[in-house]
Amino acid sequence: KAVDAGGGVWLPAGNYRITRTIVVDLTAHGPTSISGDGTATLTMAAAGPAIALRGSHSGTHDPATVNPRVWTHERTPMLDGFEIVGAHPEADGVLAEGTMQAIFSRLLIRLTRHAIHLTGRNRNVVISECHLYDNRGAGVLMEELNLHQVNITNSHISFNGGGGIVVRASEVRNLQIGTCDIEANMAADGPSTANVLLAVRRGRILEGAIVGCTLQHTHSAKGSANIRLVGRAGAPTKVGYFAISDNALSDVAVNIHLKNARGVTIPGNVVWKGFEHDLLVEGSPTLVLRPN
Repeated sequence: KAVDAGGGVWLPAGNYRITRTIVVDLTAHGPTSISGDGTATLTMAAAGPAIALRGSHSGTHDPATVNPRVWTHERTPMLDGFEIVGAHPEADGVLAEGTMQAIFSRLLIRLTRHAIHLTGRNRNVVISECHLYDNRGAGVLMEELNLHQVNITNSHISFNGGGGIVVRASEVRNLQIGTCDIEANMAADGPSTANVLLAVRRGRILEGAIVGCTLQHTHSAKGSANIRLVGRAGAPTKVGYFAISDNALSDVAVNIHLKNARGVTIPGNVVWKGFEHDLLVEGSPTLVLRPN
């Protein structure tokens, strides 16, 4: 009822058990925020996301393509300052679709399937100062997504069994990952993944940086990697134009794995304990490798 009334929703201290998704229909309710001071917990005791942000933005990141109603009713939905806990095998944390300038900050999301799931069409997303911790799937999952400009900064993304930051089957440009701690995002008995996995069988992942992060663990997981960029055979221009710089990378099977990627620059990293390879490059032209 509070969300449907529109405007900002404040979560006082307490544990709030919910059994269906809180859907924030931005087209109906106008700019919306859900926020707290860190003392409130939403416990999702059903399948699906605890909170779903749904908008109608169909333009690009260019202001000239934004429908005026997006500015008056949908811009900058914010989730800030509370915890989400999953209490169902198919519970997720947050879903965003069709949003313009969504901001996720100071969230703790744990024991869900996927912590933050971006899908459909989104523009100019910020994920900052979050703890995405101990989830069964990905910490940040971008799947079936069309997105230009996403910044993931100053966050702790660890112990997520399906990968830390995962992009697949998507059109993503301008992905910036900076000053995060990204660790142990690979279940020992699960499928091969990575702390940062950017992979396309269709779509593109182009232009970005992974800078100033610690990425590590776990070498005992099948096919583990810290950073893995995977494009399509014969089409390396679909993944690439990335800088991987000034990170600390260790304790996995492969620290950096490039497969069918293009235009990657790798300077200034501290790299150790790649139990199979520190750097594995397959079918990836125009690589610049500077002192590491």
